[in-house]
Order: sequence, then C-alpha cells, then structure tokens
Amino acid sequence: EDGRQRLYDDGHGLSIQVNGTETPLQIPNTNLTSVAMDRVMGITAALDENNRLYIYQRQIPVWVVDIGLLPDFLVLPDIVVSDRATAIFASDGNRLVRVNGAGRLEKSRPMTYFINELATSPNGQLCVTADSESGIIRIYAGEDLAFTHQKYAVDLYASATPVQLMAATATPRVAVSAMALTDDGVLAFAMEGIVTVTHMDTMQQMPRPHSLP
Repeated sequence: EDGRQRLYDDGHGLSIQVNGTETPLQIPNTNLTSVAMDRVMGITAALDENNRLYIYQRQIPVWVVDIGLLPDFLVLPDIVVSDRATAIFASDGNRLVRVNGAGRLEKSRPMTYFINELATSPNGQLCVTADSESGIIRIYAGEDLAFTHQKYAVDLYASATPVQLMAATATPRVAVSAMALTDDGVLAFAMEGIVTVTHMDTMQQMPRPHSLP
C-alpha cells in the first residue's frame, strides 16, 4: 500500500484498490500462494499452487507462465518484485529464479540449502535470501544470480551497534522472519522480534569466478 493503490485479501480473494476504486483480481480456478506488488507501476506478481507465475497489470493477468519451480504442498513459495518490475525473483525453497516483467525466465539457480525468506533491492540489482537450516543470509547479484556475500544472521546481529537493537538476545536456532535491502546495500532483517540494521559490506565477500585466459 502506498496511499494511491492497495492490494489486499478481502476474504473472498485478492482485490486491488486504485484511487478509491476497488476491483477484484481476475484469478483462474486456482489458489495463489505468494503475492508481491510493484508500487510504482502497479504490477502484481503471484505464484499459484503449482508455482506458475501470474503477472497482473492492475487487475488483468497479462502473463501466465511456468518458470521452472516445482510445487511442494508442504512448502510455501516466495516471490518479490523490484520497482517498475524490472526484476521478479521467486523461489520454491530449493531454487532461485529471476524473471523479467514480461514473464521471461532470465536466470535459474538451484540451491544447496532451503530458502525461507527472500527480498530484493528496489532497483533489482541485489537479491537476498535467508537459510532456515543454518541461519545464513546470502546476497546475490540480481542480474545473473552470482553469489556475492554471506554471513550468519546471529553474527550480523551481534556486530550491529546497540542503538539499532531491542533489549533481547537472539539465538542461533531462530530463523529470519523478514528482510529488506536498499539499492546501496543496507540490510534490515527481523529475528525473534528483533530488527537488525547492517550493511552488506560487513558480510563475507565471495570470490567471483573469472574466465581463464
């Protein structure tokens, strides 16, 4: 919600409200399991129960595509959209994909860990994931999903300045429950009700592969 347009579940399905006018999303005979919205252009991206991607311009689905994510009825997928829908990132827990605003799959990366949280920078140049098994936060280059930075969430929490934290103690077994990332690499995440604000420069930088001469 940005004051001009709002996407919400009214109990009967998803509706979008633009300048006070409410219109239900046109959803085929399926259940949407994960939804994200670009507030600049009003583009909504959603995954259904078979992990097919729906891209809406306002209430109209303009693309319905298979992006290679496998359905798992025990796992909720995740999807995020950058500003102006320059990049859409989605995951079924075991794979991370990048899709453009026209629904074309641009990059797909299998994971050796389980993704439980996903976020993107507003410009789509960075994508961040959280690992529910080890508690590691990882950052990827948005363009090619190259792995660039990582660090344990509890270590980021411990190294943050005290004014950024509530008076509580996080444990290594607590999973990250929400994340946000700016274009400049400022990272915020929640863990056991504690919000930590840090920067990707404090994380371990991963070596980038180079072609041999």
